[in-house]
Amino acid sequence: MTGIGEQGNKLARLTYKSGKDTADKLERLASLLENQESGWKTAYEQEQAQRQQSAAVLQSAAEAIIGWLDDLDALTAGRSQQEGSASDGWALLTCTGRSRCSD
Repeated sequence: MTGIGEQGNKLARLTYKSGKDTADKLERLASLLENQESGWKTAYEQEQAQRQQSAAVLQSAAEAIIGWLDDLDALTAGRSQQEGSASDGWALLTCTGRSRCSD
């Protein structure tokens, strides 16, 4: 009987140790996953901030270009009124400083 009792005790200790090892491994795995999730979240937030900043820069550049185009349109409209023909406005602007602009 003592042999069976010893075998039972060994089995109980082995089961306990195996369960404890498994629990420790699961805790380490959970910790690693939490750290990984935290890293992904930080990277995502940084990427979102960069995208928002890039969008703001693009919006600002678009507004500046639209302003420049409006200024060019106003310039050509004023020049066209002075010269008498709307179609010659661009030609006059592009030929400034050239010797062959009689076309």
